[in-house]
Amino acid sequence: MFSLTSCEPTSDRQTVKDALEFAIAISQNPNEWVLPDCKTGLEAYDVWTESLETKKAFWFGNSFNAVAWAECRRRAVGFLTEAKARLKDVPPETFDEAIGHYVIVSENMNKVAEAFPFGCADPNPKHIEDGARVAGAVSALRDAQKAERDGLKALERIVEFL
Repeated sequence: MFSLTSCEPTSDRQTVKDALEFAIAISQNPNEWVLPDCKTGLEAYDVWTESLETKKAFWFGNSFNAVAWAECRRRAVGFLTEAKARLKDVPPETFDEAIGHYVIVSENMNKVAEAFPFGCADPNPKHIEDGARVAGAVSALRDAQKAERDGLKALERIVEFL
């Protein structure tokens, strides 16, 4: 859990740079940020798809992660879109590339979240046993991972520019 403290506001440029550096760091150094048996970033996709394919995924955690990751990637698109609008000195195509990749990630994570609803919508433990749902989710996770890999490279280019 991270905490917030009062501080002097920074420029939009510094805020975006710091946020993107943080996202990149989490994806590259997962063991610094999570419990020993957990993964973040691109490695997490491998763990997730393997757990689904080997039928080791727990329905509640799978559904929770699906909705959380879907929301995070939707918000990434919004963050990058707003950053593009605020940082007029950064070539728009720099942000456009990253936005394009994260739209794909977001769309695919939404497919996973729809396959395994969380909360009041339809928290059905049997969904994790549905072969078609699992196959669709694995395919969506692989597509999301590829797009995220490319998206992270685009984020690195934005950071370099900033």
